Amino acid sequence: MSLTLGLSISASADLGGLGFDEMHLQDAMVEFSRYCLVGGLTIAYGGDLRREGFTRALFELVDSHRRAGESVERIRSFLAWPLHLNLAASERAQFRQIARFERIPPPADLGIDPKVFLAPDSAEHRYVWARCLSRMREIMNREIDARVCLGGQVRGYKGKYPGLVEEALMALQAGKPLYLIGAFGGCARALIEAVEGGRPAALTGGVQLGDADYAASVALYNQRAAAVGEAPVDYEGLLAFLQGRGIAGLNNGLDAVENRRLFATPHIPEMVALVLRGLAGVYGVANQQS
Repeated sequence: MSLTLGLSISASADLGGLGFDEMHLQDAMVEFSRYCLVGGLTIAYGGDLRREGFTRALFELVDSHRRAGESVERIRSFLAWPLHLNLAASERAQFRQIARFERIPPPADLGIDPKVFLAPDSAEHRYVWARCLSRMREIMNREIDARVCLGGQVRGYKGKYPGLVEEALMALQAGKPLYLIGAFGGCARALIEAVEGGRPAALTGGVQLGDADYAASVALYNQRAAAVGEAPVDYEGLLAFLQGRGIAGLNNGLDAVENRRLFATPHIPEMVALVLRGLAGVYGVANQQS
């Protein structure tokens, strides 16, 4: 069976305090992806294509393992509007034998020109970005078989919720296996605290809505949510859902002891081994590392 693993990873403000930096997180992503690709899995990632970003590191990893002339498409890169407008034709040509680009258009009800870039510089524009990022994540969630979360920003994001939170929430709502790795802090650590019954400050409205720009976009989002069939931004509801699911609700083939080890381990090979063990339990995938 060929599985697609959604990889949610971004920088965390906690890295320095935990003895890491962004390079450690990127190394973890590269090693994690390498093991998974060798094991026959496809990696799906919903990031952008900044030259210093995680997506390009994934592309370089795949390219280094690709035989001359071989088209692998083992990376599926999901790009939300308007981020995919920054993907030049020359870059699509450069990466076409490494990754398959999924350029997700904006929701039709927004009534915007999909050819014109829109900066997130007002409440109205941030609302558009949030809808578009959610649309990309919804489509990506339908295409993956499981989700892994590492790190993640809890402030300064452009979506409805912090990106890793929204992706984890969608996976749980769809009953897809979710693997939470807490060593790098950030969103993943907050999600772990919540499923263990806690109340992480980072996932409360009191903290999140302290950002005036975000609060303005949330007010607009919630004003329009019912009319467009979207759930409102609701941190109390989010926390109650995560707490109610608990560790067993991660549905990931690992028992509570194994999940708690995954939550805590700083060792990349152990992270990978635990995720592959869980996938074997859910899908019967062979746990093979090389």
